[in-house]
Amino acid sequence: MTQPRTSPRHEPLDLASTTGVEPGRFAPREIADVCARFELGQITSIREFNRGSPQAPKLVIESVRGRFLLKRRSPRTSDPFRVAFVHGVQLFLNALGYPTPRIIGTRDDNNSMLQRQGMVYEMFQFVEGEPYGARDAEVAEAALAMARLHALIVDHTPTWVMPQPPGRVGVDLELAMQIIESRHPNCRAVLHELAPAIEQARRYLDFSGLSHREVRIIHGDWHPGNLIFRDQRVVAVLDFDSAKYAPPIVELANGMLQFSMTRFGPDPARWPHEPDEERLRIFWKSYVGHAGEWVDAASDAQLVPWLMIELLVAEAVRPILETGRFGTLDAETCLRMIARKCVWLRDQASSLPERLLVQSSHDRP
Repeated sequence: MTQPRTSPRHEPLDLASTTGVEPGRFAPREIADVCARFELGQITSIREFNRGSPQAPKLVIESVRGRFLLKRRSPRTSDPFRVAFVHGVQLFLNALGYPTPRIIGTRDDNNSMLQRQGMVYEMFQFVEGEPYGARDAEVAEAALAMARLHALIVDHTPTWVMPQPPGRVGVDLELAMQIIESRHPNCRAVLHELAPAIEQARRYLDFSGLSHREVRIIHGDWHPGNLIFRDQRVVAVLDFDSAKYAPPIVELANGMLQFSMTRFGPDPARWPHEPDEERLRIFWKSYVGHAGEWVDAASDAQLVPWLMIELLVAEAVRPILETGRFGTLDAETCLRMIARKCVWLRDQASSLPERLLVQSSHDRP
């Protein structure tokens, strides 16, 4: 098993001060220097791999020894101790047969990360497969893969300690809303429309006892783009950059949210107000059916709508804070879409848990 043999060290992470490196692209000299630090054999081709965050560029490298994925971490996720924590999780899971891509160690010291001029690089074995196809069987598989991860990870004792992000969803929502309002005055009305649902979610969750629940390491970014399928089975779980400690129900609610909004097409502005309720039930049933004693279905179902509100808002505000946009959507358009969904979740919060707990059409003979 590839293990980091040297302690991670802190180096400057200011991308702007690093000459010859663009935030979203590799420079030719950079590619040559990095590839020379790995035992790849003769390289036959290199191509850009435009998936995931543009701040973390990737290359597919073909060589006589196989196909590899080279990733330069974004400055936000490049703290060496954070990377060491994440790699420890991946190496542990991979050793148990869980489908995480194999990490390739460096040539000289078999380290799972390479640090160069303030940047952090990772090399993985490339996993062949298909992207998420929005089939019900894939939704159930995604939930099963999550439950298996939560079951296996309880036996992992990290070597490196990672600071926890703020709050349940990794961002201070109240502060984020204030900053967005100051930067985007045109969003003031929709932010005020959102505020009651966010406040109700906060109050409910604060008094729910969630903060006293057992925590374990979770993936932290469970969405369709981070899973690779083959014949509708999960063959790789990608991108553990957001791994952290949290009650598993937080990740379950996020998975339900992400996989219930994907059958409506690629344009979020055209999505209906409500998530796909059948997909919510499929994900919930598959996860709960394979989970262990850490799940109390009746109690956890009550938390799901309120957690989904917080998670949905957090998903939107992060890119808006960084770029002023959410993908192709401007801040106001995105927040209006989020507000509609949050209002629906708030209005359904008393009845949705009951509907999750009854049999879906997929469970009936």
